[in-house]
Amino acid sequence: MSQTVSSDVLQPLTDAIVDKPPYVSGTLSLPLDCFNLFYKTGNGANYLNFTTATEAELAELAAACEAATFGRNKEDVLDESYRRAGKMDVDQFSNPIVPERTPLMQAIRNELLEGDHSARPIRLELYKLNVYSEGSFFKPHVDTPRSGAMFGSLVLVFPTQHEGGGLILRHGGKEWTVDLAKEFSQLPACSIGFIAFYSDVEHEVSLVRSGHRVTLTYNLYFEDITVEDEDANVDAELISTIVPNEPTFSETLKEMLSDPTFLPNGGLLGFGLRHKYPVRWSLDDVHKLLKGSDAVVWRAVEKLSLEPALYFCYEDWYPYPETVLFFNIPGIIEEETNIDEQSIISRIKEVGPTIVIERDSPSSSPSSESGQQKEPVVPVSWVTPLTQFTAFRGTYIEYGNQAEHQIFYAEVCLIARVPSFEERQRIRKDGELTKGEEEEEEAQEEEEGVEDGGHGGEDE
Repeated sequence: MSQTVSSDVLQPLTDAIVDKPPYVSGTLSLPLDCFNLFYKTGNGANYLNFTTATEAELAELAAACEAATFGRNKEDVLDESYRRAGKMDVDQFSNPIVPERTPLMQAIRNELLEGDHSARPIRLELYKLNVYSEGSFFKPHVDTPRSGAMFGSLVLVFPTQHEGGGLILRHGGKEWTVDLAKEFSQLPACSIGFIAFYSDVEHEVSLVRSGHRVTLTYNLYFEDITVEDEDANVDAELISTIVPNEPTFSETLKEMLSDPTFLPNGGLLGFGLRHKYPVRWSLDDVHKLLKGSDAVVWRAVEKLSLEPALYFCYEDWYPYPETVLFFNIPGIIEEETNIDEQSIISRIKEVGPTIVIERDSPSSSPSSESGQQKEPVVPVSWVTPLTQFTAFRGTYIEYGNQAEHQIFYAEVCLIARVPSFEERQRIRKDGELTKGEEEEEEAQEEEEGVEDGGHGGEDE
């Protein structure tokens, strides 16, 4: 018999989704010319390419910068005990990167924004170039929004050799550090790092111990009018996108599944979707479109063999309150039907498999009024509630005393089937055995390779 779990028990899972870190970071490959920088030097000009820039060239760039200020009480303040760095205003340099024409916008929409915000037009404003040389830092601060439409900042970090200079972010009593300098040594030369975060996030730049940390900062604004997104036609590719809440969610769920008191007889976990997706009559292949926290949940439950699936969720009140999960919208939405003869849920059940998750029958009898056996109720433990971000809305004609148009509305949710604890133990043991067998097979192949005179890659 399926069981449910209290919200208190599920709270750590809920927090990993809802209370996710307020930033996204990663790395991006770009064409070589995107690393060109032209900048003013007094009455002259200079040029460098960040993929080949020498220490001397970076030192010249740093020398051409002004001392960076920061905002305090609506004033720009110069205080090198609080911030020591160089800056160039946008009229002092030129760089060909256009973030709107790269996958960066997709990363911001998918991983940072959720719900209605993920579909809103975004405008980027190049704000500053900053150089943090050895001994530079920026103590904890919160950016001053340039307008009510500003919701965050995007920082691009060029692939220059440096140590330190990690970006430390704090929000809601938690702290994260993004140190892209460690990433560059293992990436292609034409790679750039990025961090996007919300305006209310406190952040600081740790002490740069050596080298030069060079960044471009953009202000992020929501647009009030609808604009067409730029085509991402620059030859750019996301190398990696770090989703900070994925390890937390995965480990929390894994720990719960190893607890014999957690759904010992199995059950269903439900997740309301936190992004908008296009849906029509069927949910086939919609899971391939999942992004952000929705994708985190899908990957985690799939990895743990919980058989994730997307369902429509519909509640009907005739002839009694009942809520079902199903895959396909029935033809009732297009056809004429007599609601007195058959409820919508009855038609849904005719179309394909359904799961009854709630029923408030006027009788405790397990049989329906027609004498047929009722389907058992399989309750859902909701980790996050249903949302209206992704839903199907249609109309149908109801025939009673007179024909009336009625609205059919069904939210889309993600459901994970949790096996019994006994079954979970068996799956875990089979998984470990499979992993052990794979390692043993790999070791045997390597041994055979040595015996046959095989060899690995040659030295460079």
